[in-house]
Amino acid sequence: MQLPIELDFVNEGKNSEKALSHIKTSGLDCVIPEIIWNKTTGRILCMQFEEGFKCTNIEEIESAGLHKK
Repeated sequence: MQLPIELDFVNEGKNSEKALSHIKTSGLDCVIPEIIWNKTTGRILCMQFEEGFKCTNIEEIESAGLHKK
């Protein structure tokens, strides 16, 4: 059963770090927040805060220089 693995936030933190290493090698301009390991447990995933905006906020998308498509 996959559900217990998906609900283990230590595992999810490790997956996040793996994704970060793959994205760094791809050259993709993407942010993955840093895991704060001393606060992360199997039931709590603590990550660095990253400022952002909703994907439906057209004004912010355009002011960030992103393509709407």
